[in-house]
Amino acid sequence: MKKKILSSLTAISVLAVSLCGCSSTPASSTVIGKSSDVSQTTQNTTSKEDNQLSDEKDTEKTTEKPSEALQKASIGEFVSSDDLKITLTDVKIYDEIKGEYMSDKPEKNKKYLVLFLEAENLSSEDKDINMFYYDAYEDDKSIESKVLFTEPEGEKMFSGDIASGKKLSGFVAYEVNKDWQKFEFTYKDRVLSNGTKYNFEFTASQIK
Repeated sequence: MKKKILSSLTAISVLAVSLCGCSSTPASSTVIGKSSDVSQTTQNTTSKEDNQLSDEKDTEKTTEKPSEALQKASIGEFVSSDDLKITLTDVKIYDEIKGEYMSDKPEKNKKYLVLFLEAENLSSEDKDINMFYYDAYEDDKSIESKVLFTEPEGEKMFSGDIASGKKLSGFVAYEVNKDWQKFEFTYKDRVLSNGTKYNFEFTASQIK
């Protein structure tokens, strides 16, 4: 009788474990596309997940998945996650940025490199774009953004709150060498190491 009771308890325990769903939720992945290719975002996300599942089934070897940091969009393209879609709408070079009452001029042998971005809140909650979450490299060397007194192309700094389903546009400015070649920009939605990264990369030759 005791053996039957123990056997029944063991079966119930196994069933409870299988139903509890004790797996951790994966971090939000990003999708890259052209700014006019909005309808493909969901489809690309699904295809990416299907491919990852297929790869895991086809091999028993432990392989390292490509880092999210390797995914980089360019000018006119967007990076999208479950919460945010960020588009690098344009990039411009300025020798001087003139405003109504004052102007901004870079240091000698420098130019202003200005990124114009748009963020769309895809989540059901309010989101914020924080200027302290920028990360950039000029020819693989870390570079800090510049605060301007003017508003290039009438845009404000890329920072602020976004209500659910709404958009925010703005600029991020950098002071670069005249002979720069490659520029990388990342927006990270959290300071923590597991925050989603929105990565962009472009070269001087791409700017019109």
